[in-house]
Parts: sequence; C-alpha cells; structure tokens
Amino acid sequence: MRFISRDFHRVMPVLALSLLGLSLFGCEPSSAEVEGGEISSAAGPAASGPLSAMLGGYETVRRALLDDHLDGVAEAASSIGKSASELAEDFSAEAAGVPAEKVGELKPLLASISLASKELAQTEDLGAARKAFWALTEPLMKYRELAGSDDLRVAYCPMAGKSWLQPDGEIGNPYYGQSMATCGAFVEPEPAAGSDS
Repeated sequence: MRFISRDFHRVMPVLALSLLGLSLFGCEPSSAEVEGGEISSAAGPAASGPLSAMLGGYETVRRALLDDHLDGVAEAASSIGKSASELAEDFSAEAAGVPAEKVGELKPLLASISLASKELAQTEDLGAARKAFWALTEPLMKYRELAGSDDLRVAYCPMAGKSWLQPDGEIGNPYYGQSMATCGAFVEPEPAAGSDS
C-alpha cells in the first residue's frame, strides 16, 4: 500500500500540470469553418482558390438543406458552378491546386460540378435540391481528394446510402434535414457511391 501511495505523489504533480495546460490552452478538436465563402481549417492541407470557394458554397447549401429550406441555395450553387467553369476555361494544375499528374482526372470533374451546380440552382423544392446536392457531392468529394484537402470531412448516412462533406462537429444530415438531422457518422475511407433516393 505504501508503494501505491508513493507513486501517487509522483504522478499527481504531472497530472495537475497537464490539466492546467489543457485549461489554459484549450483542447478542442480541429474544425473547419466557412469564412467569407471560403473554408478555413485548423488541421491538414487547406483548400485554396477555386476549391475553397466551391467548398464554401457547398457548405452554405448543406446548411440550408439541413435546416429544411432553400434560402441562399440558388446563389451558392451558381457560385460553385461559376468557380468550376472559370477554372475549366483557364485551367492549370497550379490554379486547381492539384498535382500535375492528376490534371486528367480533374477536368471531367469540373464539367460534372458545373452541371450539378446548374441543376441545383434551378431546383424549387427540397426533394429535388437534395437529389441535385448528391449529384454535386460526388465530383466535389473527388476534387477534394485529388487536391489532398481535408478542409471538410466525409460523413455518411446509411439510411440514405449517401455521403456528404461537412466541418467537424455534430453531424448535420442534408438528405433528411431536421427529421433526422444527426443520422450518420464521419467515415474514412469513403464508402461506395449510394443510390439516387
């Protein structure tokens, strides 16, 4: 018993200092936030330029769908499409933020992002918007992967069979909105593509 007591007295100062350090400097998980239409991240490679702008618009759309409304969706989707189209017109690996050897993989994704964004901008109801959001999610997730960005994390809803991107924190399911807002989990690696429901 005396041995445990002696070790306890050695460990306590270290434990106390550790707790003091945590209280002074905080210990929160890294998160990504939307600032001025662009994504910032506390950890990992951050997206920049066109990808950052696209992910910022994407997060605006995800939040609207999560909250069961379309306010700002058309504008954000149009902005995403504009960024993708401008990048496709004046394309370079450097501007896209991808390694030169992955340029061939990105070009078709930009066309898919432009098309899906246009469809999303024209939706007039939540069901159609959620379907178009999924069509946008797939190529944006692939672009994010090619760029090596981890600004937003991949979340997956087993009930919808679909993934989406979002900042760290509480799950916010855009496919079910407020009826099942927290259905899903962050995943790695990403699951295979889901259905079009």
